[in-house]
Amino acid sequence: MKIRSLMVSVHYPNKFYLWTPWNRYANLAISQLQDVDIEVIAPIPFSPPLKYLPFYEFSKIPLMEYSEEGTVHHPRFLYLLPKKIFYGFIGDFYRQSVSNYILNNVEEADLVHAHQIYPDGYGVMDLCREWNVPLIVELHSTGSLKTWLEDDRIKNKVMEVFEFSSKIICISEELSELLIEVGVDSGKIEIISLGVDVYKFKPDDKISLKKQLKIEAGKIILYVGRLDKLKGVDYLLRAIYELRTKYGTSDINLQVVIIGKGSEVNNLQKLSRNLDLQEIVTFKGELRGKELEDWYSVADLFILPSLTEGKPVVIYEAMSSECAVIATNVGGIPDQVKDNHTGLLFEPEDMDALANKIKYLLDNEDVMKKMGENGRKLVINEGWTWEGYAKRINNVYNNLVDK
Repeated sequence: MKIRSLMVSVHYPNKFYLWTPWNRYANLAISQLQDVDIEVIAPIPFSPPLKYLPFYEFSKIPLMEYSEEGTVHHPRFLYLLPKKIFYGFIGDFYRQSVSNYILNNVEEADLVHAHQIYPDGYGVMDLCREWNVPLIVELHSTGSLKTWLEDDRIKNKVMEVFEFSSKIICISEELSELLIEVGVDSGKIEIISLGVDVYKFKPDDKISLKKQLKIEAGKIILYVGRLDKLKGVDYLLRAIYELRTKYGTSDINLQVVIIGKGSEVNNLQKLSRNLDLQEIVTFKGELRGKELEDWYSVADLFILPSLTEGKPVVIYEAMSSECAVIATNVGGIPDQVKDNHTGLLFEPEDMDALANKIKYLLDNEDVMKKMGENGRKLVINEGWTWEGYAKRINNVYNNLVDK
């Protein structure tokens, strides 16, 4: 008998938004397991089909669709804005609407696996009680945990999820320690890293790719991720300005490519103009699939200047593509980036250190190339792949479900 797992994720990529694509990658990997069947619940905010209203595009998404990972349901729930005021109520709206939809439209599962503590885990607890099945929840971010626990409207709900859950999967030792500090039973915690598809994110012929992408610069620096304040992209731009000011554009023949979107995109573009970086900094917006993979393959250096992180999938993608990595020494990043072996670490907000590390690797191409090669080897040797993730998840499932 196969284990039936109901995968629940409010942050799930669709044709309008590329929210946390790794949740879908995780589901795809789990769906390939021989003894597991999955069905996906990807709730979306309710929106009437009226242009210019929040979430208008979501009205075009069907209630149910079939995808590579299996059946994907999109039940609606009330998501009131501004989030700053109403976020504490969203979990209750989710709990009522989404659970009712599942009970009426989905076959009972052997377990429920929520990719986020709140609102996903909180929203399906009553459903798990009704079915009398285990709940597994995942925690990917130190920042999210701290935000929830600092918000009195949400803290008790999150603690309720921790108490109710059968297993809490976190992606780093740091997150595990934080959970134990707030009173979570250590026996419930499993440390399982997310992964990367090493067959898609791989090194390629940079010369051919540069011609294809119409790149003339000697070296490519890449950033991929959200464009918000916590990602620290402004420090990257200021570090590039410092490099250009000290050494001149011709001596640092490079292009900086920024991929992603978010609340800070306009401010970052304005900063780029104010620093007169338009000629060497390009904002590409949100990219997917082969186009994104090509930029990783053509890049020489990947930079993640975040102020807080868990274990970001983008670092796995960069390492798998044989990019050397410069990243902040926060969260689970030091577990991924081995300093002076697969990349270099620096402290958050230290723009001077970032500029110096960029210059060092640009001046020492052999070191940068070797770091990239070491990174891909490390990803494969450590099993930081989606296949490795799925196997570890399968062990959790088998320990929870009496087949």
